[in-house]
Amino acid sequence: MKNDVCNYFSTSGVPLMHRHRRNNEQSNPLPAKKKSRKYLLPIIGFISLVWFLLRVMPKPSRAAYPCQRVAFPLASGFVLWVAGLSSSILMGKKLKKHIASRRFAQAVTALLLLVALLGFSFLQTPSLPALARDDPFVPIDAPNSPMGAAKGLFPGRVVWAHDPDATSWDGAGYWSDDAYTNQAIVDDMVSQSLRDLTGTPSDAAAWEALFRHFNSTHGNGDVSYQSGEKIAIKLNLNACNTHGSNRNNYYSSPQGAFAMLQQLVENAGVKAENITFFDATRFIPREIFDKCKAAYPTVLFADWEGGDGRIKVQRNLTAQIIFSQPLTLEPDGGNPAYVPTCVSEAKYLINMGQLKGHNLAGITL
Repeated sequence: MKNDVCNYFSTSGVPLMHRHRRNNEQSNPLPAKKKSRKYLLPIIGFISLVWFLLRVMPKPSRAAYPCQRVAFPLASGFVLWVAGLSSSILMGKKLKKHIASRRFAQAVTALLLLVALLGFSFLQTPSLPALARDDPFVPIDAPNSPMGAAKGLFPGRVVWAHDPDATSWDGAGYWSDDAYTNQAIVDDMVSQSLRDLTGTPSDAAAWEALFRHFNSTHGNGDVSYQSGEKIAIKLNLNACNTHGSNRNNYYSSPQGAFAMLQQLVENAGVKAENITFFDATRFIPREIFDKCKAAYPTVLFADWEGGDGRIKVQRNLTAQIIFSQPLTLEPDGGNPAYVPTCVSEAKYLINMGQLKGHNLAGITL
């Protein structure tokens, strides 16, 4: 019969099981999705092993990289799992041979070893481990007890501006568009911050006070900005890898850059051609470049690659950066780093920080 229906009943006549077979095949085979899951972790372990070897063998210092610290437990677990599984198969064959030869003492020994190896293999099956966590950071200074000597017109003063109406981005489009970041409100925030920082009634007076204070504390006398002096503005473009659109990556806002440029030209009396926005290791995106160039065509931009209207950053080989600690992620402390010429040639440096976390340095500025 092609179809075979069997019913099993208890003594009370209640069905215990109903089984339907068609063409001698089970009607509920194990789903293919569940079958494939058992191969997932070994595959991940194998890929982790290959990745670890390809990256670390040419340069062992890469073992300290966060990605390799994640890959290593998976790779090592895979190696141990393969070793345990292979040994289990070999011991199983020996057990079968001893039983066939009636060498029961050897068979019992082989059986115990087989159970141990199978258990070891099971325990070492690759899994996604929880990342090792360092002990929580405990600062050596108590809260609200700043270190070092306070600087500035009003030593130690820090100004913070906040206006929730400055942005209206809800996830659609790009946050950097003027439709979602209000340029007028950003302008007002920068203006108010300057006046609060310097205690002056106007933006022009604020810049005058800042330049005079800087020069008087750097041995240049009580003078303000002088025509022709260059200003370098450091942007944080760590997430920018193209001169084109960088979509919704997190970087210095075009509106913030424009507000600073406008302040310097309109209120501080600095010509746009003496102002350079830069990031020495990344790319100036079009969101910032196009917006600023449209209003101030002579402003300069310098980045890692140059081209498309940008200047390629050049190193000042007479101005090496000396770090307080060795760069432990690279052999012999890493390659030497130098100040870009657009910075060494400038009299003033403005850091437009984009404070955010970083997996290597803790923070990125």
